[in-house]
Amino acid sequence: PTGKVTLIYGDSNIKRMIDVVSSGILTLDGELVLDGNGEIDHGQATPICVESGGVLTIKKDVVVQNCSVTSARAGAIYVNGGTLKLEGGKLQNNKSDTNAGCVLVENSGEFEMSAGEITNSTSGANGGGVCVTSGNFIMSGGTISGNTAKNGGGVYVSGGTFEMTGGIIGNETNTNQGNTATEGGGGVFVDGGEFKMSKNAAISLCSIFIN
Repeated sequence: PTGKVTLIYGDSNIKRMIDVVSSGILTLDGELVLDGNGEIDHGQATPICVESGGVLTIKKDVVVQNCSVTSARAGAIYVNGGTLKLEGGKLQNNKSDTNAGCVLVENSGEFEMSAGEITNSTSGANGGGVCVTSGNFIMSGGTISGNTAKNGGGVYVSGGTFEMTGGIIGNETNTNQGNTATEGGGGVFVDGGEFKMSKNAAISLCSIFIN
């Protein structure tokens, strides 16, 4: 098809919207909207999963939005040992009652963010935007803003490595688009693992907490 394409999740009995398995390579590009249809609770299944050996690339104009889970591993994208590359687009308005309002990286997964936005997502526990329990999160560009959690409104790290060499966590001008936490680390909460920040990286209008 040509023009904008919108796919709306419409059946709570279907476990996932996308599952990239071992050796699978998937690139999402163009005017594509993946809508989790927030009125439907995905329950224990994260809408998008990247398994060990799989690679998912998200490019400009792609939107992943309105995903809501209660006990799944992440609100929108679960990087379960695979590789996620965010090279543009928006991950927005996603929600998890547990950890990782938007993206969870664990089991030695890799998340490379060079552009795009992770915004307006909510975690009932840790990591409103991104939660890293093992593996690596490398941020060289893009924006993480307007996310909320108990700890780590923008990013929560409890294992693995978060290396930030560019991009912005928070917002340089709009206080309403900074990340917030009800307990600690509105921008970044480090509770284990390693956080490295260098070059042109910026954390604005939100805090860093290292336990």
